[in-house]
Amino acid sequence: ICDNDFLFDVPNEICCLTNLTTLTLENLRDHAPRDIAKLKNLRNLYLSGPITTIPDLSPMGDRLLVLQLKDTNIEYIPPWISNMRNLRHLDLSLNNFQCLPPGLFMLSKLKYLSLKDTCIEYIPSSISKLISLNTLDLSYNEISYIPSNTFGLLNLSNILLFGNPLTNIPDELMTRIVNNEIVISIVDPDDPDIRCDLPSNIQTAVQEYNNINSYI
Repeated sequence: ICDNDFLFDVPNEICCLTNLTTLTLENLRDHAPRDIAKLKNLRNLYLSGPITTIPDLSPMGDRLLVLQLKDTNIEYIPPWISNMRNLRHLDLSLNNFQCLPPGLFMLSKLKYLSLKDTCIEYIPSSISKLISLNTLDLSYNEISYIPSNTFGLLNLSNILLFGNPLTNIPDELMTRIVNNEIVISIVDPDDPDIRCDLPSNIQTAVQEYNNINSYI
């Protein structure tokens, strides 16, 4: 149900459609249907809108592959996120979280994680536990510093960092860029004026190697 313009929330009866594999509920007014977790065949769930709570999705932990909780009014990542053991794609963008719970870093099968515009100020070292992660979107946050050994992720090949007041890139991360192992986006492709506050020499080096990698 996209661009929901109803004056009421989606009724819980939608959860009787047990053959659904994908459910998109946009512009939810107050809350999501409470029995979503009973959709036993659901693999992809997309929720957005000014909702303040998310029902416990733990019963779907073994089967949900894609979860989007985008542009909501929830103030923290639900603790049950650690039970979503088979998630491959998690989009938490456009929320006001500021901190990340330890349970988020237990999702060892996660390949894509978006924390875009979530007001976070630092990257916890626990992120290195996401051993399957391929793409990490940290754009439009308040990150000013990346500690050394933060990205010891073997499969990580793409990091989006533009829109942060970032002042450094650790040497080991620069080494991975030079070795064509990873691409770091420090300029918004849709708005070249949005970038990181990195020293000009680092910006130039990163951009040059990114350009080289794009042709390999």
